[in-house]
Amino acid sequence: MVIDAGNFGKALEKGTFEGAPPVPQDNLIRPAGEPLVTLDLTRRVAPGWRLHQFTLADRDAHRWHLRHDGHPAGAVTHVLNLRGRRTGWEAYDARGFRLRPGSGPEAHRLAAPHLWATRTAAVRAVASAHRCP
Repeated sequence: MVIDAGNFGKALEKGTFEGAPPVPQDNLIRPAGEPLVTLDLTRRVAPGWRLHQFTLADRDAHRWHLRHDGHPAGAVTHVLNLRGRRTGWEAYDARGFRLRPGSGPEAHRLAAPHLWATRTAAVRAVASAHRCP
């Protein structure tokens, strides 16, 4: 299932994705390597960029795998604080190195300056650090 990232928030609020059949949560049978959810980032980043969640564990951990033209570019994860509240986003390049924000609007507030403020900012950091093979 491919979802336009611009409409993803609206789809989450409704609980359904426009034009896509509901995904059964109890028994997901897919071909090997096929993602559960794919977000197209053409409008937010550039053509060829997509976010994927491959397993239920990815979904539960709020982890998204970023791919450029089909090859891995990195990952972004929504970080929860000790109270279980969403704090910010971590970004990792394809080699697994964490990408930290500099000071500015893309960095999260003072309590967590090592996190990105939004998923889009974290994805753009991974995209800018990515070198195509």
